[in-house]
Amino acid sequence: MSNSAISPLYRPPDNSAESGESPDSSDATSYEINSAGSQKMDHFNDNSTMVASPVPNHINVHMIGQDNSLTWKYTPRPDQGAWSDWHTTDNSKWIFEPVAIVYKPEFFSLFTVSEQHVLYQNNWDLNITGDFTGWKSLGGKLLSPPAVAVRNGTIHIFHLGLDNNLHHLHWDPANGEYTPAVGTFENLGGPFIDTPTAVSTGPDEVTVFAIGKFDKNLHYFHWTARGGWSERRTLEGNWARSPKAISAAPGQWDVFGLGENQRLIHYSSRPNKQPYAGQVPDNGPLMDGIDAIAFNKGQIGIIAHNSKQSAVFIASSNDVWSSWVDLGAPNAFHAKLVSHTPGALMAVVVGGSRSVWVIWKNTSTGAWSNWLSLGGNAKLNIG
Repeated sequence: MSNSAISPLYRPPDNSAESGESPDSSDATSYEINSAGSQKMDHFNDNSTMVASPVPNHINVHMIGQDNSLTWKYTPRPDQGAWSDWHTTDNSKWIFEPVAIVYKPEFFSLFTVSEQHVLYQNNWDLNITGDFTGWKSLGGKLLSPPAVAVRNGTIHIFHLGLDNNLHHLHWDPANGEYTPAVGTFENLGGPFIDTPTAVSTGPDEVTVFAIGKFDKNLHYFHWTARGGWSERRTLEGNWARSPKAISAAPGQWDVFGLGENQRLIHYSSRPNKQPYAGQVPDNGPLMDGIDAIAFNKGQIGIIAHNSKQSAVFIASSNDVWSSWVDLGAPNAFHAKLVSHTPGALMAVVVGGSRSVWVIWKNTSTGAWSNWLSLGGNAKLNIG
């Protein structure tokens, strides 16, 4: 892609967004989307999704199409509905949704899984090329999408193998080295199910979580630069899917997921305290998984879908939770959150017609916008 393509090809907001049309409406544009995301504020740059924000006010969204290829678009003005055209990477084919994470300003990495269940990495920079560098095979045989966390500029990469064990390696962008070497992984044991989740709460530590295959508890391992890996620890509960760990302040983490009764499960860890069950208000059964994000220091957001398949959102500030807010979007699913500046939030969902829609929160008033269509015909989850 030439440097001229870095300049946004602005796409005017859809009339449907101005009229408040919902994501269950049909959309004539035939693209497909998956998104990649993370945010950058103070030390915590460790939340991974599929919508990436490498610098303030810039968001990249990545999509797996019906032909299993990857396309992406971006916006330098996320609160104004101005988006570029869709760009293609190459003709490579992928399964599962991609996962992205920012590891320093203007740079992020995107991780995908090939049709042979092999893990690949591609790096993107905003200033030098405004494009991806090319796919690199990391090996492995993956059961589900990977989980990533950034620690002091180093990306820790986790996945469940076809053996249901948890595997790990890390990449140092400063020298390009992988530890262990590419094609080999640390085996942390198992067996686990679903998708792992990982978080860094400080410059010298990482924690990874995964659901036990037989006991349905959430297990976690804590790594420090001085001590290495801890023994396996357990958070009890009838965990079923969608674990998501985030860090909203140094030295602390929160992890969320859905139980087999489709109710939200939440644990918190605070300095000098043992992990304890959280107090997120109940909103009845939640469908299709959840996503969580730290969008400012001490502030957490959660998005999910209720039993009516409407997107619902709740936030906390310093462990005090608000009430659930219905964002509309009936018949939508696969909701994800991204923060492009501290305090800013954007939600991305797949509509009933498989098109992709976004909605954002006004940082001054706290009000949510109307939904805006990005087009698409998504095959996979967006996060």
